[in-house]
Amino acid sequence: MKAVNRFLNGRLARRTVGAAALAALVTVPFAGTAHATGDNGWYQFCARGTYTTYAHQASYQVNATTWTTAWSTAPLRPGQCTSVHLRGYPVDIYLVYDDGGEKKIGASASYQANIAAAGYKANAYWYYY
Repeated sequence: MKAVNRFLNGRLARRTVGAAALAALVTVPFAGTAHATGDNGWYQFCARGTYTTYAHQASYQVNATTWTTAWSTAPLRPGQCTSVHLRGYPVDIYLVYDDGGEKKIGASASYQANIAAAGYKANAYWYYY
């Protein structure tokens, strides 16, 4: 058995976790999510950097009478993930500063795949995985 410290509701709590259980937590992938296939569908957007981030997709015209619906994820703190439905339209990834300001990170993501925001505030970037 191995002791693991965790913060729960702002308080440090000590938990005992078996090595096998800890390994299972690390290696279990997100169920029901797609990988970099380029197909329309549900994917993961994850905050793997040291900053809060969110993804936003503007509304796009599909044809003469139809537009897509714009959407944004809730702000994600480091280590959090959320599901997003991607259909090949550009998605902008943003870094959120502590004072509430924000900055778009790099070019828009437009390939249907899992996306992660990574790095530090000074060198924030995103990548497909």
